[in-house]
Amino acid sequence: MEERANHETPPFAALGEAGLEVPGDPATEAHEIAEVTRALERLREAERGLALASRAALGVNSTELRALQYVVAVRQREELVTPSDLAARLRISAASTTKLLNRLELNGHIIRGVHPRDRRAFSIDVTPATQARMQRAIGRQNARRMTAAEGLSRDERLVVAGFLNRVSREISGDSETLSGSR
Repeated sequence: MEERANHETPPFAALGEAGLEVPGDPATEAHEIAEVTRALERLREAERGLALASRAALGVNSTELRALQYVVAVRQREELVTPSDLAARLRISAASTTKLLNRLELNGHIIRGVHPRDRRAFSIDVTPATQARMQRAIGRQNARRMTAAEGLSRDERLVVAGFLNRVSREISGDSETLSGSR
C-alpha cells in the first residue's frame, strides 16, 4: 500500500498506548462508521447548497435544473434530445414535459428546433447564455472535485471510488424498493 504523503491521521482514529491505532476495537469501529456517515451527510448538504445556488442563479426550479443538466449532458455527446427523452428521464408525463419546456423556452433557457430525421417532432437545445452559465458552474465544481481527489494517494482514490460506488448501489436499491420497482 502506498504511504500517505502529507496526510494527517483521521480525527477518529483510536490510538493505543504506543500511539498506534487499535484494530478491531468495537468502540473505535462504531466511531469511525459514524464519522463516515457524517462525512456523507456533509457532502449531501454541500451538494444541496450547490444545487440551490445553481437554481437561484438560473432562476429555475429543481425539475427545470435537472432538465437543463440532462439536455447539456446529452448534447455534449452530440445526440439529440426530444421531449419524450426528457419525459422518460425526468419520469414525468407528456403534458408536464410540455409545460416544463414552455417555461424554459419563455425564460430563454432552451430552443426548440425541428428534428432532422422526423419533421413532425422537434429537438431541444440549451441556449448559449444558459449553456455558458451552467458550464462555468460545472467547471468550478469539477475543478474542486479534482483538487480533492489529487490530494489522495492512488490507493486512497481506489478505496474512495469503490466505497462511493457501493453506497450508490445500496441507495439505488433502497429507492427501487421504496418505489415498488423491486
